[in-house]
Amino acid sequence: MKALLLYNLRYDAWANAAFASALQNQEMAAAVPKAASWMSHILLASRIWAERVDGLSLMRNAWQALDPYSYAEIIRENLQRWERLLEPEADRCDRVIAYQNLQGLQFETPLYQITTHLTHHGAYHRGQMASAMKEAGLEIPATDAILYARLL
Repeated sequence: MKALLLYNLRYDAWANAAFASALQNQEMAAAVPKAASWMSHILLASRIWAERVDGLSLMRNAWQALDPYSYAEIIRENLQRWERLLEPEADRCDRVIAYQNLQGLQFETPLYQITTHLTHHGAYHRGQMASAMKEAGLEIPATDAILYARLL
């Protein structure tokens, strides 16, 4: 199971990187200003969830604006952190994580459900970006999962 979780997190980072690169284009950023907000949110959510799994609760704002030129580094940092967090989890991906959400409510969720939520969350917001880009007549980054699989 660990291999599948890592595969999905690596795909998510690859897809995020494709959109992050597109967001450095001034025409795209101007045509779809909400895209930067969605990308920042995806990256911050990854950081927040990693902190929760790590037993920390440092971040409180999942919608803070990030510098588009910092996206690539944040994507790398987030993935490295997730890889480190999953390293000792070879047979414990169903380990339950206790955490507090941004509203202060307590929850317990298995690790595999957290990583599934995280990667689906990113896909949801990348879909919003893709729809907005298409509506603005812009080229959409190709991020189908099968394209990532073919690169491996």
